[in-house]
Amino acid sequence: MIYCFLQKEIDNDKFPELSDRLSYFKNDGKGVDSMCDIIKDYAKEYAEEEKAEMLVEIIENIAKSTGSIDEACEMAKKSRKQYEAAKALLEKTLTV
Repeated sequence: MIYCFLQKEIDNDKFPELSDRLSYFKNDGKGVDSMCDIIKDYAKEYAEEEKAEMLVEIIENIAKSTGSIDEACEMAKKSRKQYEAAKALLEKTLTV
């Protein structure tokens, strides 16, 4: 089956539905556009998760020194609300 994903032209009698869908996403203009949209959405989501992870890590590391999340947020020039939103996003992605 992985062989199908690696081929530019797909026509596998063992997996006709897979062959049709892969051909659509690789060769049809609308299929290529929709695949590009999916990849762009994934990239944006990944970037947001990475940004949230860095923010939480920075604030929590500063808080180890200061003893306070609020002071750490102030030092990082971020609001407590931004920290909480980033933490919530990370918790959401961990449970999905």
